[in-house]
Amino acid sequence: MWAFHRVRGWIGISHRENGYLMTTDKQKIPLGDFIAFSPYQDRAVVSQKLTDDGPSIRSRVEIVSRKAHRWTLSQLADHGEVWWRSEELSAGTQPQDTNRITSDQLMKREVHSVAFGAGKSSLKAIASANGVFRTDDGKTWSEIAQFTGQNFPVSIHPDGIWYVGSYRSYDEGKTFENYIRWDKLAQQIQDSIHKMPRHLRITGIESMPHSKIRILVDTGVQKIKMQAHVLSQEWTLVK
Repeated sequence: MWAFHRVRGWIGISHRENGYLMTTDKQKIPLGDFIAFSPYQDRAVVSQKLTDDGPSIRSRVEIVSRKAHRWTLSQLADHGEVWWRSEELSAGTQPQDTNRITSDQLMKREVHSVAFGAGKSSLKAIASANGVFRTDDGKTWSEIAQFTGQNFPVSIHPDGIWYVGSYRSYDEGKTFENYIRWDKLAQQIQDSIHKMPRHLRITGIESMPHSKIRILVDTGVQKIKMQAHVLSQEWTLVK
């Protein structure tokens, strides 16, 4: 049953012991401290109005589900605020490795880029958030040591190739190699826009059909998109 405490509001009650009520969390409270009672486990009275379209205070409601979800606010680069449903982890599933974090911990960071797994791979996603992390269960994330503290854009190609900044992996993150020859890319950009790049920085990666990859490049002069086959260094300007 439920009892309304004059200070604490509604409290779950397990049973009565003489002049006291025992709460569901094993507290013993004098009976005189309560001013209302409800014997129905699935009924309640609203004591706080959280949203404009929610039920009014003191409204009688029926509890359909006792499972509650907590939502976490994160910042996703080039998108803005994103709300994520937080998954509560039991003590036994909290990561003990210092190179692993929970989804809640990840979403409290500024998330620069996210890519989701596909196909038969056990991978759920990789994310860039002051380090690059991977998850196989959607609850805990392991940091890829090579990119500690980095905020590189990430992408997972349908061909199974992982892209992290200017690096790619054919073995699901075990090893990485550089897939860009910067001198050749710089020359191809200069030939395309007729301006010499001041610098080259990859700010976005898009996996394209037909085994192609597209990168967003900040040249210091302008931002452009270049595209190539995943096995080629022949980049062309995307207009």
